[in-house]
Amino acid sequence: MHEQRSFLHPYGKACAFGSIRIEKLGAALEAGDVKPAFEAAHSLKGVYANLSLTPVFDPMAELTEILRAGSLDGTAALFEAFKGKYAELEEMAAG
Repeated sequence: MHEQRSFLHPYGKACAFGSIRIEKLGAALEAGDVKPAFEAAHSLKGVYANLSLTPVFDPMAELTEILRAGSLDGTAALFEAFKGKYAELEEMAAG
């Protein structure tokens, strides 16, 4: 467990950055505002791609593409799946 914790320590900053963007994304999805939801999702997708955080990148990438198309179809389920993976990442980074 110690090796995993030390490996994930640098990702704690990504979690801090992510929590603000995740709140914005959630609020925009709840309000049905596609443009700000897309902007938040796209930003998060980029961070997770740069850090090779595949478990959170994959659902965020899919969510981003749905929003890019101007749709909200399926976004609630993807956002919930993402939040589950994100919670796991936060837990590991916190050690």
